[in-house]
Amino acid sequence: MGKKGTKRKDPQPDSDAEPVELRPAKKTKQTKKSAEERDQAFLTHFASKHDKVDLEKEEDEVNTAILAVQMCEWKRNKTECYDHYRDPKLVKEKGVWKYKFTCKRYPSKTVTRARYHTSTSNLVTHARGCNPCASNSIKKYTTGGDYDVGRFRTSLALWIAVRNRPHLAVTDPELVDTFKTLQPNVHVPSNDTVGEDIKRIEKLTKPAIIELFKKHDCVFHGMLDGWTAANVLASVGLGVQPRARGNASGRIARINLATRIHCLAHILNLIVKAFLSLFVPRKGEVGDSNEDEDEHDTTLDEEYIQALEEVDESVKASDAQAIAELDEDKLLNARDLDIILDEDDRRMARDAYRKLTRLGHRIFNSELLRKQLVEIALSLKIPSAEKKRMLRAILTRWNSVTDMLLRGLELQPALDRLCLTSTGRASIKSLLLSNEQWQLMYQVQNRFW
Repeated sequence: MGKKGTKRKDPQPDSDAEPVELRPAKKTKQTKKSAEERDQAFLTHFASKHDKVDLEKEEDEVNTAILAVQMCEWKRNKTECYDHYRDPKLVKEKGVWKYKFTCKRYPSKTVTRARYHTSTSNLVTHARGCNPCASNSIKKYTTGGDYDVGRFRTSLALWIAVRNRPHLAVTDPELVDTFKTLQPNVHVPSNDTVGEDIKRIEKLTKPAIIELFKKHDCVFHGMLDGWTAANVLASVGLGVQPRARGNASGRIARINLATRIHCLAHILNLIVKAFLSLFVPRKGEVGDSNEDEDEHDTTLDEEYIQALEEVDESVKASDAQAIAELDEDKLLNARDLDIILDEDDRRMARDAYRKLTRLGHRIFNSELLRKQLVEIALSLKIPSAEKKRMLRAILTRWNSVTDMLLRGLELQPALDRLCLTSTGRASIKSLLLSNEQWQLMYQVQNRFW
């Protein structure tokens, strides 16, 4: 037994003993390189391997050359995921050049990757989710589905004809893409083919409609509807409604009333147009062709509409009262206006109408003339001068002729002074109406108002 209090001595190492294996010291953790450092290292390494890349050139040329070399390598390696995208574009984010891959199927979706990365996991993930698998495809639009060329063309022709769509609508790229989404093999006909299909449908259905009318034992009510189309073509539509014979007497009585036009303001304008048609010069009688072309101006006129909306409430009330006092039956039965004019009066009337119409267009299209007209009207103390603008007659607006005539008579003193004082390129002295011509315009007004 050892004695208490004595310390045990460690044995001294023998020279012949095996050496003790020491643990290696821990390595110091290296700091991770930043994105800029990794991009710079990639640039140096890439340039050393490829002679086509010269770092001495400008940055844009170097980046373009690197991208071209990398794209060649992708194609050589037959990496399929790159086929799902368009050619990548160079973008710089936080000092690092990256590649932006745009999906061919959905261009709004993109995948961005640093150029020093070689991983394609993000590209593959998007491509797999983008391409629909066979189980998710619509079975009825696959081979052997119910797509029929004839029925498709018939539907397009009926859509264009019934909904009054332009024939060129079938060539819209977005509409064609929609058709191809539902059926990739669809053949969309041209606008000319659609027009021919509409004519063919009309030709084929006409005999069937005739036979239908022959077999139908009832009364047909025919109604005409007239309008002016957007392309300045006067059109008349025929509507036919079959009625049972038991209600024929009551229906026929309603048809007689339905032939009347209930818009009295429209009736007044038609009568005024019929009266002014005697004064409107025919083609070839007026030397200035540009003045005649202005009457066919169909452009939108926001100021024209605004000017009509700014009429005083008192004027609206008086107009409504005047229309209420009119005898509708007398207007509807007024076939002849009993206008007798000699050739001199006819020539003077045509010249007056031409000048007033031309004044409306010249003043409307000239900011200087509009401003001067307002100043002159204010100086002459014309009521509501700041709101009364000279209006123009437009062929496609049924009430613009009467509006132009009435506004011209209201602004007669201001128009005369404007014509006399106008100079330079804005001169309209040649459009000054004589006293006799103004008197004739007042006679036109007194005849209908």
